[in-house]
Amino acid sequence: MSWFRKVVTLTLLLVWVALTMELTPTEPDQWMMYSLTALLFLIIGRMWDLQLEKLDVPGLSISTSGSEDDGD
Repeated sequence: MSWFRKVVTLTLLLVWVALTMELTPTEPDQWMMYSLTALLFLIIGRMWDLQLEKLDVPGLSISTSGSEDDGD
């Protein structure tokens, strides 16, 4: 199963890079690229069991714990 995950991941990344670097004859819509990027990271994250527990950006705080307060 591990080799299959690697092949699928590399294929998805190569297609994404080709579209992002505009190596294809058509230029995809900007919102389609945002959606494709989000979908790509979602699929790869699920395949490799990568999860984001907490994201702290100045002015933006996203957490998956469900609580409003960190206790800091």
